Amino acid sequence: YHTSIEINAPVEKVWEELMNIESYPAWNPLVKKIQGDLKQGNEIQIHIIPLKSNFKAKLTVFQSQKEMTWLGAVGAKWIVCGEHYYRLE
Repeated sequence: YHTSIEINAPVEKVWEELMNIESYPAWNPLVKKIQGDLKQGNEIQIHIIPLKSNFKAKLTVFQSQKEMTWLGAVGAKWIVCGEHYYRLE
């Protein structure tokens, strides 16, 4: 599954918003809350509204103002697992 969106703003501004984990619920209707430090290799907690659940994800790629990728699962990896990424151009 893949989606893309064009945002009429400088990359620096978009990246700044991605780094503001408290703002995610304001622009992402699926995310209720994110906890953790957004740095490569770190683990974060994400509460996904449709799943009514928290899950742990590991930041696998973190390139400032270019890309942020996390890999996570709810329960066993074979039940609900996914990779989520933001790539800025």
